[in-house]
Amino acid sequence: MVPVEFARELRGSFRFIYSLARPRGSIKILGMATSGEVDRLRSRLPVLTSTFRKQGIFASWTVMDTASFLQGVVVGVQALRGAILRPNICFLTFPQDASREADVRSIIFKSREWQVGVMLFARHPTASLGLEKSINLWVADRSPAWQITMDLGNLDLCILVAYLLKRNWEAELNLITVVQDANETSNGREFLSRLVELARLPRDARLTVQRGDFADQLSRAPQADLNIFEMPDEVDFNLLRRMVDETRASCVFLLESGEESALA
Repeated sequence: MVPVEFARELRGSFRFIYSLARPRGSIKILGMATSGEVDRLRSRLPVLTSTFRKQGIFASWTVMDTASFLQGVVVGVQALRGAILRPNICFLTFPQDASREADVRSIIFKSREWQVGVMLFARHPTASLGLEKSINLWVADRSPAWQITMDLGNLDLCILVAYLLKRNWEAELNLITVVQDANETSNGREFLSRLVELARLPRDARLTVQRGDFADQLSRAPQADLNIFEMPDEVDFNLLRRMVDETRASCVFLLESGEESALA
């Protein structure tokens, strides 16, 4: 599900959404007419929807006349929960102003109740998606408990998205974790190695364990066209902006619905 207020939001994320939907995904575009944009959305969304379809992706659109972006998403999710092709992920672009931040934060909070995942895409202003040939998958420090269980938290969705994009982009995949304690370095590498094996990730994935404070290590990671992070429990948009700046690349932050499994 892709809620948008302006068609340009969808145009700016078109290639990324297309890569996520290939080869058998579907896209439901919800136009949010919060500022009298009903006619404009109704004239432009069909063109973008048709473009998805011409490239083999099932897509549909609708326009909702709503008082706010948040209200529109709430109504849209509730209306689609009973659909045959119920959306499992709500795709959001990174908010550019404080008012939208509040809406996005509320959607992320409510998504747990809806059992709908959230994908927050923060496009780098100049690098965009680069060459679409390299992906960094960031794995949170799990010291001292590095055991792998069937419950990986948000990491399940991160792994699945990384695998999908690696395949569709024919890209390199780097798994990265940052540990503060140097003694945990070998444990961290072993965890990444086991994760590749159990999640059936390509064996050419590169494993990187960095030591130090997480925020300080962002700029020292291998350069990539996209960085994939688990959505933090407390969403600090200033921190997320810093992550985009420090990695010098677009980032996507993921919160799973609870129905994904990378190990099944």
